[in-house]
Amino acid sequence: MITFEWSPGQTIPLPFDAWFNEASGLLEEIRYDHTAQIKERLAAIPNAQSMPRIQKYVMHLRFEKIGLGAPLADGLFTFKPGPYDDKVAEFKVPAPNDEGFQRKLIGRPAPPFSGRILKEKPSA
Repeated sequence: MITFEWSPGQTIPLPFDAWFNEASGLLEEIRYDHTAQIKERLAAIPNAQSMPRIQKYVMHLRFEKIGLGAPLADGLFTFKPGPYDDKVAEFKVPAPNDEGFQRKLIGRPAPPFSGRILKEKPSA
């Protein structure tokens, strides 16, 4: 059991399972079971009975290509600015209704992304 920060200032116990590589002893996989917490949160929502029922909610993390003492490739953690990136003295998050920020996005291409649709097929 570990503690998990569910919301600011609220930590909860969270059951988990961990698997380690037999040869290296390094962590390979973790599964966190959020089922009880999700069901509790959904029960507090008005009209939750009309929402789909949650049978199980598990976060599964798998770690691959983990090693100790291996050199890191040059440039691995180097920021490479894109054509629309500007150097700024400080980072400032714009307000959601900041029209100036929104106008700067007009005509720019969306960043590339990929994923899987619900039936595990690659997205188009």
